[in-house]
Amino acid sequence: MLKYVRHSRGMLVSTDVIYEEDVIKGNKAKKKEAKNKLKVTVDNIDFDADTESINYMSAVLSRANGTILEKLAKDSNLTMADAYNDVYSSTIKWKCADNIVREVTISTIAKALDEALGAIANIIGI
Repeated sequence: MLKYVRHSRGMLVSTDVIYEEDVIKGNKAKKKEAKNKLKVTVDNIDFDADTESINYMSAVLSRANGTILEKLAKDSNLTMADAYNDVYSSTIKWKCADNIVREVTISTIAKALDEALGAIANIIGI
């Protein structure tokens, strides 16, 4: 599984760990499984945080940001803060990790996405 190779480079003697193919494949499989089962909790609501759910969250936030721009384009008296608060405080129906559909705010989706990306980064070691 693991090989240890000693190198003598002048005065320096080092030991390098060489991961063989089965160890690399095993670690990838473990990480993939962990990512597929990932859940995060925001505002006491459990959200799936797998790759597919992250894509859905990203799509919702992209559309929300587009809505903010549309509002700003249509109303020159509207401030960015007002447009943001209006859109991000609105609710949508979201199927949560417990398979119950709930009304959640766009802001909650944004927080869940942030948590999910952080959890993925921890799994893959970033």
